[in-house]
Amino acid sequence: MLGAAAAGLPPHGVGHRTSSISDRIRSLEGPSIRALALIWSNLTANPRTMEHRISQVLAKDEMCPAVGAGVVGVQCRKSDEGIVELLQMVDHAVTRNHVLAERTMLHALQGHCNSPIAGHCHTTEDGQLSLIGMVFSRDGATFAYAHEWDSVDRAYELGAYVAATLTRKDARSIIAGTGLG
Repeated sequence: MLGAAAAGLPPHGVGHRTSSISDRIRSLEGPSIRALALIWSNLTANPRTMEHRISQVLAKDEMCPAVGAGVVGVQCRKSDEGIVELLQMVDHAVTRNHVLAERTMLHALQGHCNSPIAGHCHTTEDGQLSLIGMVFSRDGATFAYAHEWDSVDRAYELGAYVAATLTRKDARSIIAGTGLG
């Protein structure tokens, strides 16, 4: 769950890259990148992926993903009735509910897409929402962790509760210390 720190990578070896999947994979051929973590959905959706390069798939309990990872969100004006109708056809209510919990947590922590905040919500076998939230320092040495459950009709409340738990564990100070908050 600690990302690079748990994997035993040195703190100076952790970084954030924004480029295409193909460019990231090609970067492994150079001397400066020794390891690369990518979101599985990005790899499987990209036909140019070199799956033979995948040496390990990390489970969510090993590396909690970024909030909303692998989810495509679309919004439109309510007055665009035709577009609203089309979007309702591709809406996945369960995923929307999961993302509501994750994004509520992110918003309550005053985070954004570059904040060192991870979160993953899913529905358990017994029908409960499960939300894991984590906040990391840049090197992964300092972190706050929370994991809570609630009923499926309380995604917003679950996200707020996990954020409050992380805040009590000094999450905002950790975020502020990264300079990315």
